Amino acid sequence: MTLQLLVSSTSWLESAPALWLQLLLVAVWLGFVLLLAEGLNRSKWAEPEAVRKVIHIGTGNVILLAWWFQIPSWVGIAASILFSAVTLLSYRVALLPSLNSVGRKSLGTFFYAVSIGILIALFGSSSLSMQYWASWL
Repeated sequence: MTLQLLVSSTSWLESAPALWLQLLLVAVWLGFVLLLAEGLNRSKWAEPEAVRKVIHIGTGNVILLAWWFQIPSWVGIAASILFSAVTLLSYRVALLPSLNSVGRKSLGTFFYAVSIGILIALFGSSSLSMQYWASWL
């Protein structure tokens, strides 16, 4: 009886549009990565450089998630533009302190977000090349 209740309570997932569900899963992953980084940054348990690595490695997996979920390229490019703008704004206003906790004034985080968008634009339609280029991040 309990299993049947669990299965019937998740039927709304089957009726949700596939793209929205895929985007939700990617957003959950990114939210987890950012919450983990912010938590590490605020607890002072980890060095600032380690926090940056958590962000870069965690967010770099977005390319693989987009490939696995077959998210359209335009969505990845739009997200890259959005996050590039957020990183630029974060240099002026402390939106996400863990991004700039190392103390270096470089645009590396901005160019990282831009590079993900470029990779998706160039290789988003070819799943094999997407997998190859994702391994270089």
